[in-house]
Parts: sequence; C-alpha cells; structure tokens
Amino acid sequence: MTGTLADAGRRIRTFVLDALFPRRCAGCGREGTVWCRACADAFAPAPPPAACPFCGTEGSDRACAACVRTHALDGLTALFAYADPRVRRMLTGWKYQGDAAYAGVISGWIGGRLSAGRVPGFLSISTPVPLHASRLRSRGFNQAETVSRAAAASLGLPHADLLARVRKTAPQAKIAHAQRRAADLSGAFEFIPPLSKGRPGGVAAPERVLLCDDVFTTGATMDAAAAALKAAGAGEVWGFAVAKG
Repeated sequence: MTGTLADAGRRIRTFVLDALFPRRCAGCGREGTVWCRACADAFAPAPPPAACPFCGTEGSDRACAACVRTHALDGLTALFAYADPRVRRMLTGWKYQGDAAYAGVISGWIGGRLSAGRVPGFLSISTPVPLHASRLRSRGFNQAETVSRAAAASLGLPHADLLARVRKTAPQAKIAHAQRRAADLSGAFEFIPPLSKGRPGGVAAPERVLLCDDVFTTGATMDAAAAALKAAGAGEVWGFAVAKG
C-alpha cells in the first residue's frame, strides 16, 4: 500500500510539474521531453580520466597507495564528469522532480556504457548507498537504487540492499570541510544481511561488492558506506557512480 501511494504521489507531482513547468530536454532545452532524439544521437562524452577517487592522482581508478591506507573504498568507476551540463541537468532534474523519464534515460546510459571491462572482475553483487528513512519518505525514491539495479542488469550481477542508513546526517554539500564530512558520516551505515528464500542469507557481507550512487563528489558518503561493508566482512568494495564531480 505504501509503495502504491508513493507511486500515485509521484504521478500527481509529475502531472503538476508538467503543467507548470513543461519538460525540457537536458541537452538543448527543447520543450516536450527530458532528452530529445537529436541530443541522444549526438551524446558521446569522454569518461572522466582514470584517477584515484580521493586525491585525484591520475593513472588508475583504484585508490592510490596513500589513500588506500586511510579509505575503505578500493576504487571508483564513473561514466561521466558532473561538470557536463547535460549530465548535471539530467541528474538534478531527476532528484528534484522525481520524473521517471529521467530515470529511464540514465538507466539507458548505464546499460549502454557500463561493461565488465569498466569494473574489476569477480564482483559478486551490486548494492546502493541508502537514504535515511526520513529522507526516503520525503523524496519518495532513492536514485542510488535505480543506478544499482541498472548496473546489476548491465553486468549480470544480483542486486540487493545490503546497507541501512541508521543515522540521519546533514546534506554533504552543506558541509564544507572533507574531514567534517567524514566525521558526520561515521557510523551512519549498518550492514543488513541479504535475504535468501525469505531468510537472512548470512551474517557476513559478500566478498566483492559494487557500491552504487548517482554522483560521487568528495567520496565521504560512499567511503563511509564501504567501511560498513568491510566491517561486515567484504574483502573489496568498488564504487560506481553515474557522474564524478
């Protein structure tokens, strides 16, 4: 019932927004669609350069030798640079309007651009960075869950919700200093065993996890989530984001 009411609420919100603020293409601004055919056909951005997700040292998407000692996340694959205005408008439109049309375009981007060669081999499961229950209720959906499901489908992995956000934190964009962001997120996530035939599938996290979110900025949120997975037994946690800021 709750899901049905949330879906109905999103449809009503989309109808109202369409009436007041008609859909416009995230590429060219043309009215009537969030992503027109011409922009879709011309869309071929280069992926972000391979670099340590934390310090930016170029050469590899793995955390560098220095950062791997102080961070839980082993590396990151991102499809696009958040600086690309088309990508940024698509992601922010999805977040603030909740229009399923945005989700469809972004899922298509993931399906067309994420392959096994972009992430380490032998990953065993895909999972999203969760929202706190209060934020999920107010927004009505978790972008990271849609990203995780699309990534799992593209890579042939199972998808499961392995984490809960047990402590509400401030929006990370409003916390200026990286160390304060990390401190604010300490203990915010908790591992929840995946279900197997209706029962918990085990007390330990899977060995190699693909941890998904829509945008990766400083990495504080994803790193805190990775730390909770490793504390529960995961051996490697690799990040995936649609865009890297």
